[in-house]
Amino acid sequence: MRHKILLFIVGVVALATAGCETTSTPPYQPFKTDQEKFFSTTKTIALAPIAVPANLEVSERQISQFESLIENKLRDAGFSVVLSNKYRDIWKRENELIGGCFDPATGKRDETKFRAVEKRTFEELEKEFNADAVLFTKILVVKARFSNFEAEWDGVEESFDVRHGVLKFLDTSTSSGSVGALSMKATIKDMDGTTLYINQGGIQVLSTYHSRGFVPIPRHDLLLNQGRNIGAVNVTLWPVIGNPSIIEASQSQ
Repeated sequence: MRHKILLFIVGVVALATAGCETTSTPPYQPFKTDQEKFFSTTKTIALAPIAVPANLEVSERQISQFESLIENKLRDAGFSVVLSNKYRDIWKRENELIGGCFDPATGKRDETKFRAVEKRTFEELEKEFNADAVLFTKILVVKARFSNFEAEWDGVEESFDVRHGVLKFLDTSTSSGSVGALSMKATIKDMDGTTLYINQGGIQVLSTYHSRGFVPIPRHDLLLNQGRNIGAVNVTLWPVIGNPSIIEASQSQ
């Protein structure tokens, strides 16, 4: 199965025909703050635990492998990293001190308590580990548009037709539509909770196409392909991990 990063790895870029007088949509800007300020003030990034939809049913091993990739990419780019178990431990402690964020009767989250726990967690991360920012990662289930069984979404594309031989050769179908897929969404906040960065990259489709139609990929096979995972992290975090000044500084140490 083929999976590759598209040339436009930072957001969705609108293409304009040469000589066309219509106004094109500007490229998506993942930074919500001044980039120079971000790189000059952000040296240590704490990782929050990766959020995954409950119905996706992926294992801790699958999630930990994905997190390790994010950690290594950030370290290679020159950042210090606080692992998510530190965030989780502090959150658990602060949540217990406040009596929990969820109403035991209704199961609904108390937003006031939730924000208080988050604030205290940020404060402790800054105090204990000198964290400058927190990276929140979500695995999202999205719809990917496809044509000729070539899906394209969130900066990547993937062919998911696994038929071979005569059957595939004789089928000249130009089937198009949408297929379920996974994407990675990254949000970076400073220690005051202000959003500094948001971006999203595709990981993989959730089905393959056989002679008998669409077949779901087993849940235990998700998030294990390093090529796809690397592609998603690169697409999502390249504006951060690809910053030349950060890379040059880390190489000179």
